[in-house]
Amino acid sequence: MSGGRKISFDILRIIAAFSVVMLHVCGNVIYSSAITDAEFKAANFLDSVNRFGVPIFVMISGAIFLNKERALDVKRLWKHNIARIIVAYIFWSYLYYDLNNLITRNPVIKIRGIRDVIDGMLHADSYLWFILMLATIYALIPVLRKWTDTADKKSVEYFLILFIIFGILQETIVTAVDSSLLSDISGKFYLGGTIRYFGYFVLGHYIAEYGLSHKIKRIVYWSLPVDIAANYFISALLTAKRGEYHPGVYDSFGLFTFLEVVAIFVFVSDFCEKKAISGGAGKFTVALSADTFGIYLLHELLLNEFGFGLSFWKSGSRIPWIIPMAIGTFAVSAVIIALIRRIPVLGKWIV
Repeated sequence: MSGGRKISFDILRIIAAFSVVMLHVCGNVIYSSAITDAEFKAANFLDSVNRFGVPIFVMISGAIFLNKERALDVKRLWKHNIARIIVAYIFWSYLYYDLNNLITRNPVIKIRGIRDVIDGMLHADSYLWFILMLATIYALIPVLRKWTDTADKKSVEYFLILFIIFGILQETIVTAVDSSLLSDISGKFYLGGTIRYFGYFVLGHYIAEYGLSHKIKRIVYWSLPVDIAANYFISALLTAKRGEYHPGVYDSFGLFTFLEVVAIFVFVSDFCEKKAISGGAGKFTVALSADTFGIYLLHELLLNEFGFGLSFWKSGSRIPWIIPMAIGTFAVSAVIIALIRRIPVLGKWIV
């Protein structure tokens, strides 16, 4: 992979950011509807389709940072990338923490110990887990680069095979079978969430560096309808079995989501190699891509804290509004983040 800017990564960032907004809009409907409602089923279907966002973000980072043609400056990595992520996490988790106190009528003017504040920040909003996971992966980039810079294709493929077996197939089979015994056995070989995301990180590097054969591309492309259907119906079956919402196997490490992630990543990469995007469209794409980190951080604030979420809409069917709500939340977030990025110092560090 060449060291220049790839517009495909900008497009993938935008697609991934929108998918995260979409699944959180769907979540508002899912958790405020009965499992027999049409609203629940529609939102669950859209949710099952849009689980590719976080893996694609991680794959983009892997493709960029593990590129041997890109000089690796460890000091800059910590000062520019990791420090910015940590500062953004502290800012947004504290913001969510105080807003949660205001909305739940908890007294925010009372004196709080530092331990209470830190505990509140850690539990302020669950979606911020991605930020710390990414910082952990970035911290280990120098170690990974030592390996990927010298490893041959077979060695990287061996690593990815282990990732698919223990990170993807194991998760899919255990969840789909829904057996406590199988779950106990699987637990003996369990890889933690952050460790498993290293698989996506290296996968992004592998696809960018070596590409996939036409045969594998055809498989992942043609499997897309099956992936979407399987994700939805397994969730529906497990939900009916338990009498409460169950996401099934459509999280980041489900087999069908994995195939969907690969298909989208490869398709966009190939599309951008064949079709140049330049001029105004190219500039807009690059600018919007630069805002995606901030969109990820801000959109949940609009959805839940400021009442954009569909869980607050009580009259009429919410089904027709799910996609427009996601588009609107994404667009408003993008405008706000673009404005924040213009603020000296603050714009650099929190979005």
